[in-house]
Amino acid sequence: MPINTEIFFFIIAAFLTAAVGYYAQRIGLCMVRGVEKARHGQPSFLLAILCSSAFSWVAILAAYQIGALQHFTAYALTPLPFIG
Repeated sequence: MPINTEIFFFIIAAFLTAAVGYYAQRIGLCMVRGVEKARHGQPSFLLAILCSSAFSWVAILAAYQIGALQHFTAYALTPLPFIG
C-alpha cells in the first residue's frame, strides 16, 4: 500500500506542532524570559527561541525540494469566527 504524501506530511506537521507546543510550555519558552536573560548576559536562551522557528522553514524547503507542496484553499474573512 503506497503512502499518501499529503496525509503523511499532515501527520508529521501535527505531531511536530504538538511537540513544540508541549515543550515550549514545559520549559517556559517565552520571549519575555528570553529577552530578560539576554539583557543579563545570557543570550543563548533568546537565540534558542529565535532559531526554533527556523525549523519550519527547513521543513517548507524540504517539501519544496521533493515536490510535495500543496495548494491550500483560502476563504473570504467573515464575522462568523469572531462571533463564535
